[in-house]
Amino acid sequence: MTLQKAKSIARHLGLTLRELCSGDYRVNFRDGNETTAYYTDKLEDAVNTAIEMAHKRELLTAVGAALFHYQHT
Repeated sequence: MTLQKAKSIARHLGLTLRELCSGDYRVNFRDGNETTAYYTDKLEDAVNTAIEMAHKRELLTAVGAALFHYQHT
């Protein structure tokens, strides 16, 4: 997989993927900070982590919405 394809996948998921000067890759939410950043030296790992991060965010959003609905009914 090319870096451009990996970046495109991350962007579609609402994340950023960057290649650092060191050759490592950094994955994070668009509005994330250093606490949510993930670093790896493998591009495939970076893409897989981006997918996992997006899924976890979707799950947390769904749970939060369900709790809100439950509390307001």
